[in-house]
Amino acid sequence: MPVIWIERHVVLAVVRNLCLIFSFFHHFKVVREKREREREKEKCAMVVTTPKGFKKSHRKQYLFIFFVFACGLSMYLFILSIATRDARDVGPGDELPGDFLSRETFEQGTALGHRNTNGWHRDDTGNLDAYHRELENERLRKREKEKEELERLREKVEKEKVLRQEVERKLAAERQKREHATEEKMVENSRSRSTHEHEKETFEDGFYEKPGLNVEQWRRARDAETKERYDECHMIKNSEYWGPTPVPGDLSADNGARNRKETWQECCDSCKEHSEECNTWRYDPRNKNCWLAKNKNVWQPPTYGKGDAIPYTSGMLHPEPVKYDPQDEGGSPPTCITTMITSNGGAYMNWQTRLVYASWKNVAMKHDKAGIMARFIRILHRTKDDELVDIIPTWRVDPWHPECDNSCSYSVKDRARAIYEWSVTEDAKKCSHVLMAEADYIFIKAPPPSVLLQPGHSYGFLFGYIIPTHADAMPASKVFHEGYEDKVPYAEVAQTGNAPQIMYANDLARVAKRWKDLMVVSEESAVIQKVFGWVRDMYAFSFAAAQIEPPIQFRLPPVPFADTMVQIPADVQLGKAIAMHYTWGPEIKIGPKPSRDVVWTFDKRKWSGAGGVGRKFQKIPMTPEWDKSKDYRLNADEVLQETQLEVLKVFAEYFNDAVDMANQEKDIVNSS
Repeated sequence: MPVIWIERHVVLAVVRNLCLIFSFFHHFKVVREKREREREKEKCAMVVTTPKGFKKSHRKQYLFIFFVFACGLSMYLFILSIATRDARDVGPGDELPGDFLSRETFEQGTALGHRNTNGWHRDDTGNLDAYHRELENERLRKREKEKEELERLREKVEKEKVLRQEVERKLAAERQKREHATEEKMVENSRSRSTHEHEKETFEDGFYEKPGLNVEQWRRARDAETKERYDECHMIKNSEYWGPTPVPGDLSADNGARNRKETWQECCDSCKEHSEECNTWRYDPRNKNCWLAKNKNVWQPPTYGKGDAIPYTSGMLHPEPVKYDPQDEGGSPPTCITTMITSNGGAYMNWQTRLVYASWKNVAMKHDKAGIMARFIRILHRTKDDELVDIIPTWRVDPWHPECDNSCSYSVKDRARAIYEWSVTEDAKKCSHVLMAEADYIFIKAPPPSVLLQPGHSYGFLFGYIIPTHADAMPASKVFHEGYEDKVPYAEVAQTGNAPQIMYANDLARVAKRWKDLMVVSEESAVIQKVFGWVRDMYAFSFAAAQIEPPIQFRLPPVPFADTMVQIPADVQLGKAIAMHYTWGPEIKIGPKPSRDVVWTFDKRKWSGAGGVGRKFQKIPMTPEWDKSKDYRLNADEVLQETQLEVLKVFAEYFNDAVDMANQEKDIVNSS
């Protein structure tokens, strides 16, 4: 039972009532004693008969006194019962119509901030009395202490949370490190096993080769290749295309505001629904506008790599590939690719040749799931064998320009003729297709089956600097195209070159026959040499492919959709490339412009780590980690994008993998 606390004035009232009862008792006692004395006097004075009603009146007096006492006691018990009920039944927020509250009720009501409008714990001036003021202060101190304790607990929880996150981060990093080490170990074991297994499958002079696929095997590999929406729409975020003509009507009106779509996929589908008049779409995620247009150049490269400066998500519908379909086993060679490069056998070319061959072996032996990277051949246009004939599969032909064995003004002037002479041999027909590559490539993955096209078609690379119709190029283009102006418009000469190209082996022989003739023209024309310079054999290849009957139809998806290569450091994304071209010497500098603090560089013309006679290759350093605060720049102070740094990092990794392969004991050139 709770302790009862009764207000002071209530206690006084009870005491007052008790005093009244006592006074009644005392008064009647005095009156009684006085009457007793008077009665005694009367007895002494005379004999008087006592009236009968006096005793009766005496009893009434006692009854009256008892009645008054009972009333007082009842009032006291009534007040006590109400106080007890208040302590037992009244809630903290309840108010009673009286002058009393239990201590428990008062403390609870005070803690919750309840106040009686009549001021039940205040004096006449409206201020708290000393007792309640002390209670209020105690309550405030207790609340402050609880708040401080709660704050300490919160700080402790936050610190524990930070520590837990730090521990989890370290554990994740350690776990990732262990997984990476395990993966590297597995790759190394797989590499040793794969090398051992493939050595059993080598053919002809011990060089690695695969037999290629028969018709049934090829069709299974070709049909197993998936085609995703990404490949159909060729979507790139933060990009746009220059030069298209808007589709008439609401599909392009008001920048696509009348053709709004919820997603870029729906915008692409809208373009596909109007494919006769649309091949370019642009989606604005800010307002969901879908703008449709058509570009005359079906291989128009996108503008991207500038971050949020371009807010659009854009894409282009490319023509469907004409996939290779051999007719019968007897009339078609095995379906596979012969990777072919050319060289004059100079020391500068030879170290690049060793690395491209090493990178090709890494991919062909470990990552060619389709089994189409079957052969590698080096066409050596040189008067005699060089030091690599026992290391790399080589087919040699005597050059027209013997002075190029060592050094000449244009070391590839005999390339077209050497390729033609090889293309008509049986060695060139061992695979259905030929991949023309360069010595300064590093292969990073195997090509997909979709790059093998039907005869008359070639999968090439779109070069932005090969523009036969450009005003500056036209003087030399007219020399190359003399006699064909009326047959083949200049606009039908493709913006491509001889490498990389993946074409049908017989088509290569047709193109190379005309190509070698145009190279003779180029070496006799000062205009061609002045205008086209070092890339004149690339122009000659493009004109030759357009001038033969029937001409070659090129498939030239731009980066990052090209299944051929990327050029470092120009290309911002790796995309679908199977090789990396390092003809330009990239360097990374710390900004701002003008920046001179070079933190990473690789230039093949200055590299001192190239392996030579009796000497192993050295690995190149890895690129720095991305740090936005350092404002990384490229050679000409162009801002280095984070994705560009990733491309350079991939190059360094695969270049060093090729170094490891080339440094194997069997590939080292003996000093003898």
